[in-house]
Amino acid sequence: MSLGMYASGHVEAGGAAFSFTGSGVTTASGTVRTASGVNFGPAAANRVLIVAIGTRVALGSQISSVTVGGVAATIDVRTSNWPVAVIARASVPTGTSGDVVFTYVGGEIGQPMVAVYSAIGAVTVDSTGANGASGTAGLTVALTNSAGSAFVAVAAVSVDGPTFTWSGESVVVDATLSGASQSNASFVSSDNASVNASITSTVSQATWHGVAAATYTIT
Repeated sequence: MSLGMYASGHVEAGGAAFSFTGSGVTTASGTVRTASGVNFGPAAANRVLIVAIGTRVALGSQISSVTVGGVAATIDVRTSNWPVAVIARASVPTGTSGDVVFTYVGGEIGQPMVAVYSAIGAVTVDSTGANGASGTAGLTVALTNSAGSAFVAVAAVSVDGPTFTWSGESVVVDATLSGASQSNASFVSSDNASVNASITSTVSQATWHGVAAATYTIT
């Protein structure tokens, strides 16, 4: 089980700072799960934190709300079946680290994993997409975004010991995490998405598989 946290430096997206800042795995049980002390990066008055989430859940379950550093987040995109892949964002101007809290509805949930990205500036959702299926190794999400936007994607699968491979869009793999109950997720990003970006997540064996992706204009 991987429980580490990771951080990387700032890059530029649309002339504004965009960076992967940290990741974590939740440790609590029950319908509310918390990833504690996740790195948020430097505080800024116009900072927006973009959060990607991946987890295995029971059929019909869903993450219903997300808070980041105590601030309620807007869910921009999520898969409609399990495993769950979610991308959300919140304006969080203060704090260099904090908790990311998930509430879910439905039946059993695995161990949610999270990656956090910092965007400094005015953030607008450019395009979103999600895909989910059972018994498949590869899933593609195609967006209708403008060139040069910030790009975030997450893939979640329900299987032990998978290997993730990403293709299509040129991305950096920011974190690949594993948790209890066959929860596994991989998180990728780019500061300079191609127009109408398309991303494919492929895992080493056919399984339940969910992918969510979003692009953001930062000015």
